[in-house]
Amino acid sequence: MKKYDVIFIGSGHGAFHAFPDLKKASKTVAVVEEDKVGGTCPNFGCNAKI
Repeated sequence: MKKYDVIFIGSGHGAFHAFPDLKKASKTVAVVEEDKVGGTCPNFGCNAKI
């Protein structure tokens, strides 16, 4: 079984922004995404909440 230091459930903003720093720190990273990579906003448009 392959082991990872960090596993993201979903590929939204959190994964997008954290991934480069984690790779620079030599961490192994996996992303589990059921739909399109990037999450809701880049693929379908954001519905801003107040």
